[in-house]
Amino acid sequence: MPNSPRSADPLVIDAGPALALARIGKLQLPAKLFAQALLPHPVYAGCLARPDRADAKAVSDAVAQRLLIRADVPGGNFPPAVAGLGAGEVALIRLSLDRKAVALLDDKAARQAALNAGLRVLGVIGLLRLSKRHGLVTTLRSDLDALVKSGYFLSPTLIADTLRAEGE
Repeated sequence: MPNSPRSADPLVIDAGPALALARIGKLQLPAKLFAQALLPHPVYAGCLARPDRADAKAVSDAVAQRLLIRADVPGGNFPPAVAGLGAGEVALIRLSLDRKAVALLDDKAARQAALNAGLRVLGVIGLLRLSKRHGLVTTLRSDLDALVKSGYFLSPTLIADTLRAEGE
């Protein structure tokens, strides 16, 4: 049980973090930490691009269980391209702005675009750290190791700094 209430803010999730959380069995965390865990339709489509994969099935199951909520993007679900960003990232930024939500993304260019738009940004590691602070996970090391093992890129320096900051 979390040691403080979940945020009243919604969280809008990008495909990379959604699939990464799926691979380590942590897709329930966004719904436990935020008022809503939203997937813009283009992001959901991106998550299901390879429907035969276990991570895609886990995202689909999380939507069916209402842990993640598919959401329409203001101005249409297929936003125009923005240099350096994919359709899902553009949709995430537009939906986050519309809902006054926190944006969960790890792509460097997308994070910078979200910050430039005035959004609050969180990455997968930040979400895991928040989960630890709220008592939803007891240790980060195993989750970070599992992310790396699943192919999610995390620099060794980032991992070491995170573990040190969390006293692990």
